[in-house]
Amino acid sequence: MRLSPAQRDEITAIRDRNNGRVLPEEVVRFASDPATALHSAFTWDNARAARDHRLDQARRLIAVYVTVIRVQGRTIQVRPFFSNPQIRQQLGVRSGYADISMIRGNAQLELSIMADMLKQAKGMLTHYGAFPAMRRLVAEFIENVEAQKLRMESANLASQQREQRRVANSR
Repeated sequence: MRLSPAQRDEITAIRDRNNGRVLPEEVVRFASDPATALHSAFTWDNARAARDHRLDQARRLIAVYVTVIRVQGRTIQVRPFFSNPQIRQQLGVRSGYADISMIRGNAQLELSIMADMLKQAKGMLTHYGAFPAMRRLVAEFIENVEAQKLRMESANLASQQREQRRVANSR
């Protein structure tokens, strides 16, 4: 979700009226006026809003679900469910989450998860960018992940080319 300039101005005005604080209740109260720019950011049909809220609650439950798996001989805790457009496309569904067991070993899907991780890390730069030490840490992390992603993409491409040669030679 992106804020329009008018929505940003309204949130800024709320902040300014409240000595630098923005309370969600105040934003909702302000947005209840149909003449505000923030009004369109909310679902005002209560039945639809309740359904959407329950779906968000379900997404949060899925997001905090943790399980134990073995990776390289070590037992670790992980959040096993992932969802992004590429995963949903491969599964042939419009929405939902895939268990890690459906993703591990699939280079394309692993790369899509890595792209998600990079996007989240870049969002951290926006969130924590005002703090130089944190900004450096996140920037270094992004640099390392981007380098690993390039290595994975190169390995994936080489694997696809080998498979294409194998198929061509078997004809």
